[in-house]
Amino acid sequence: MDLFSPRCGFWRELVLVAGLLACGICQGSAQMDIASLTGVVGQQSLLVIRNAPEDVQEYSWHRGANDAEENLIISYNTTSHSQQKGPKYSGRESVISTGALLIEESRLNDTGNYTVQAAAINDTQRATGWLEVQEFETLDISVNASIVLEDVDSMAAICHTNNTEVQWYVAHTLVSSSESTAISPDTKTLIIKRAKNYDSLLQCGVKIVLGTVIQRSELIYLTMAWFSQSVTTSTFLLDFLMAWSILGYVLLFTLILVGLIRCYSTRANRSV
Repeated sequence: MDLFSPRCGFWRELVLVAGLLACGICQGSAQMDIASLTGVVGQQSLLVIRNAPEDVQEYSWHRGANDAEENLIISYNTTSHSQQKGPKYSGRESVISTGALLIEESRLNDTGNYTVQAAAINDTQRATGWLEVQEFETLDISVNASIVLEDVDSMAAICHTNNTEVQWYVAHTLVSSSESTAISPDTKTLIIKRAKNYDSLLQCGVKIVLGTVIQRSELIYLTMAWFSQSVTTSTFLLDFLMAWSILGYVLLFTLILVGLIRCYSTRANRSV
């Protein structure tokens, strides 16, 4: 995974990009350098050379801010395509055909300066760049209620992260502030108004490494209660009970009436 990010923040990257654009017409004479980047633990990191001479015969990569022989990681001969390992070789480095240094399964201790020496036919140039290796941040998400009444209740979800550029996903779909959803200014809180059944699956995510990778939290499942069904069930039960109550009163009245009629008939017969 080729992951690039400036060491000193977004504004420094803007200045760097502006400078490259301004010098685009004279790149043939530009100074060789290394694109600084941010890598992720366990992923590939690629240190890319910019403005290298066209007739480079050999690239030599060193660990640190100088190209001393004892700091050599690996060198690559562009003619024979052979690679020579140095004292700082860890078994995870290689040089690709463009001269870039590829580091497999990046580790935190890979963070630091890297120096490349590009030996051309008539010139030898050197450049130093910085690699920053970071770990993925663990994202946690919480909600104010795990059971909500569909189309009645509103709910709030919070993404627990230090990142201020949180993205929210509802049913795996990226959402933004709208009539039915609201996202807080710091982007860490999502409010869903009158939650629907399709809002039951929530997830937050953050951009890392210049936005090329999105890291997401675990999925949160909400339990939806259906108001209409509850009302229908309650109404049916009430109607049922009322019907039986009326029937009971009718039966009771009938029994009393029959008893009175029998009692009156018995007295009449005795009188006769």
